[in-house]
Amino acid sequence: MLLHALPGLEPFLAYQYVTDLNYSRHLGFSEMEFVVPGPGARDGIRKCFRSLGDYSEADTIRWVADRQEEEFAARGLTFASLWGRPLQLIDCQNFCLIACASAYSPVNRV
Repeated sequence: MLLHALPGLEPFLAYQYVTDLNYSRHLGFSEMEFVVPGPGARDGIRKCFRSLGDYSEADTIRWVADRQEEEFAARGLTFASLWGRPLQLIDCQNFCLIACASAYSPVNRV
């Protein structure tokens, strides 16, 4: 049974549960396999991008993850890594932090 098919479990909450379960020895999904942006991530994405065009919020998160090396290099930034790996979709979906921070300070859009 798919978690999001259970009553009361919206897609983002089901994604959070699967992510937590994936840290056990019973599942083995790649953190680059899929992402479900929550309301905070969707809000943060809208604060960062004027338009997504034909892309979804999940597509935008994947684009950020896929382009991280090029974007860090273009800005002269060195990203050390998280536990010996590049940023994964689960890391890049934290656009919700932008939404939280912008509640206290205006954020310029790119």
